[in-house]
Amino acid sequence: KTEALKTFYPTSILETGFDIIFFWVARMIMMGIHFMGDVPFRKVYLHAMVRDEKGQKMSKSKGNVIDPLVLIDQHGADPLRFTLAAMAGQGRDIKLSVDRVEGYRAFANKLWNAVKFFHLQFEAENGGPVPEPAGGAEKWLTEHFVDLLPANKWILSRVQKVNSSVTQGFEKFELNESAQALYEFIWHEFCDWFIEFSKLPLKDREAPGHHGATIRAETIYTLYVVLEKSLRLLHPIMPFVTEALWQSFAWVKPGNSPARERVGRNPVHTISFQKFPQPNTALASLDSERSISGLKALIEAVRNFRGENNVPHKVKLQVQVVPGSQAARVFVD
Repeated sequence: KTEALKTFYPTSILETGFDIIFFWVARMIMMGIHFMGDVPFRKVYLHAMVRDEKGQKMSKSKGNVIDPLVLIDQHGADPLRFTLAAMAGQGRDIKLSVDRVEGYRAFANKLWNAVKFFHLQFEAENGGPVPEPAGGAEKWLTEHFVDLLPANKWILSRVQKVNSSVTQGFEKFELNESAQALYEFIWHEFCDWFIEFSKLPLKDREAPGHHGATIRAETIYTLYVVLEKSLRLLHPIMPFVTEALWQSFAWVKPGNSPARERVGRNPVHTISFQKFPQPNTALASLDSERSISGLKALIEAVRNFRGENNVPHKVKLQVQVVPGSQAARVFVD
């Protein structure tokens, strides 16, 4: 009867493969009931079986074994972790290939460059870092949400929905759903669209918003809040990259764990002890999401026209929009 036994028995979840349910899982349950009078865990997460890219079981005799340590040396630990999480759909095997890991390394690079873009803007304000608003950037954005730029309201609203999707995926052990939601949001919404939307307001140092701050400062607050929350959401899947990037932010605060607090240990400056994000319903706006969705459709239509007719991006086009409804007319105007 030790403190370790009291702390760790029973636990909550066992993670294992389906091929040893009887040989390992059932025996643990039976021995736990016999010796302890209680089962050792309440849930069993059966992970997918990792096979080669053709779906064959890995075997030294076949020569199709992929050494994870070699993959880590080539592409990093986080891209390998993200690959396994993204492919860990329940009831299916993982057909692992080096190309997939390389693809998610590009995702890690995309995230790194997004944070680099933020720092370039953050440090450029009047020749020095932007001061943090009283109470923090998220509190400021929440208080002035109604008066924010449409693109800023849109990305803040989108990250709340992604927060819900990622949390739901983790709670249901659907790691692939959480990974995919983060991938789509960070790459295709934040990097491909919002960073481009942000470049014009970031250039204007003097333009005032309707809230006592410049639209540049408002956009920097938005960039920070969305990136910082995205890093915390992504941390369980990509711990090393997110830790390094989170540490680079000037406004982050040290955190602690309940166990450390109980024994009087001081807070530590690490993302690992930050609270997992919760959706902020005060930063949700369906109207902004609809408006920006319409704007994206217009931009994509022009881009498609350019591509289909080999019109260079440097050539300016005169675009004529014919609204199909009164609502569309109001939107375009």
